[in-house]
Amino acid sequence: MTKKKAIIIMLQLLPTIGSTQISIGLESGYSNNHLSTDISNRLFTTNKNGNSIGIGCLLKYDITKRVEIQTGLNLIGKEYSYSRNGNFAGIYETFKNFYFQIPIIVAFKFYEKKKTSVFLNTGLFGAYWAFAKVNGRVPNIFNSRDSININGEPSQYIQLYNYSEKYRFNTIKDNRVEFGWIMGLCVDYQFNKKYSAFIACNYYQSLSDQQKNYMYNQTPRYNQTAFISLGCLLSIKKRKFK
Repeated sequence: MTKKKAIIIMLQLLPTIGSTQISIGLESGYSNNHLSTDISNRLFTTNKNGNSIGIGCLLKYDITKRVEIQTGLNLIGKEYSYSRNGNFAGIYETFKNFYFQIPIIVAFKFYEKKKTSVFLNTGLFGAYWAFAKVNGRVPNIFNSRDSININGEPSQYIQLYNYSEKYRFNTIKDNRVEFGWIMGLCVDYQFNKKYSAFIACNYYQSLSDQQKNYMYNQTPRYNQTAFISLGCLLSIKKRKFK
């Protein structure tokens, strides 16, 4: 390739590259988590999704006019619960787990009109199970009463006990490090050269078991989390290629 041809190719690429911009911002939103696992051996039990919140700070780096990289630090809730049914209705257990999470997202702009842009997000994330709380309702065998039913037969009624406590991590059982992949969409609105706002919907699929491999034939448990967030961005640096 001659020097002249190389210069021509570079000049043709410049319009697509445009300028590089660095932005920082904040976001907060709603999370819905499902613990993907097999509970077929737990009769009269339903695995329910949990609703929680998430907050975070982020850093965005525009590579080209249509490609950008995003990262940051989030605190996100990944909640789930087990609820009993049938004769055990009213018994449940809820796990409220919070993770510090670092995503690395590559966003591709596929639609743009005036000040509005739509991005396809894809990437990876790493997370650390920071703290948790567990609450629920269980039978209290020490608080029961006897009575006579309508057929004149004696019956025993066990009262349900409500509890709420901090979850104590088990170093043998609990895997507090999580990683996986991300897929989602983001709609960005540019107010001016400095400020913009966005709404994003990202899906986080864990590839790591929530439990360590501490016994034979254990059932894996994976978090599947949808996070819908609103945020704002401030441009702190903009550099044009020459």
